[in-house]
Amino acid sequence: MILPAELLNASTIAIEWRGYAMSYLELVGCIAGMICVIYAIQFNILTWLAACINIFCFCILFYQVQLYADMILQIFFLVFSIYGWYKWQGQAINIKPREVHKSEWPLYITSIIFIGIALYYFITHLHILFPIIFTKPASYAIIDSIIASMSIIATIMMARRQIDNWILWIIINALSVFLYFKKSVYLISIEYFIFLILGFVGYYQWRREMKI
Repeated sequence: MILPAELLNASTIAIEWRGYAMSYLELVGCIAGMICVIYAIQFNILTWLAACINIFCFCILFYQVQLYADMILQIFFLVFSIYGWYKWQGQAINIKPREVHKSEWPLYITSIIFIGIALYYFITHLHILFPIIFTKPASYAIIDSIIASMSIIATIMMARRQIDNWILWIIINALSVFLYFKKSVYLISIEYFIFLILGFVGYYQWRREMKI
């Protein structure tokens, strides 16, 4: 019998297929993530509930595979998921998507750069600052920080129903496919390839919604 604590260990296997061992964290997190994206395309507020489940699983998983920027990112995701849930409640869900105004782009771009640099510096020093908790140095710190900073801004855009969030997610998902493949979490890499395709679907769906 598997104890609840063992379910939170990335080495506890749920499914093994053709030599690839998949943990419960990876399996549940991927399912929740897929539901989250599908609901987002459909403007369903339950996307934020699915996001919270995905966040919980991936926060623990990323800690165990030394993707510390992604781990920290999950905390931001939790905050913005609550914010997104609030923004999408009631009449807000009936507000049509809109494009990011050109005056907003400088702030978004500056934020991506600043957050990325700050995250890179922080995660590359975690194993020095907190050696008991972070016993190994961060893996792929540069690309991990870029993905994390862009994801924060893309989530804010989504909560504000700005269609440009899908453009950022397409870039993020393409980078994530590579990163997670290199870290040997293959199911997540495959999931992000699907997310890459769904990013184009989401952009098209939101663009069509803007014209109705």
